[in-house]
Amino acid sequence: MSDSKPLPAGVILQRDKETFELTQQFLTFYSEKAPQKQRTAHFIEKIGIETVKAELGLA
Repeated sequence: MSDSKPLPAGVILQRDKETFELTQQFLTFYSEKAPQKQRTAHFIEKIGIETVKAELGLA
């Protein structure tokens, strides 16, 4: 059992917002760059995770 305290609601909401925004950015990138019917995992394998990170401003 973990002894950590629950996060305040504001921290959770901020993380949720950041997660949602990052997901939107990735889906936009994916829909613009991936060939139709190419699965996400195959697309990422093909272009490389470092490319994805760089495109999303995470690298």
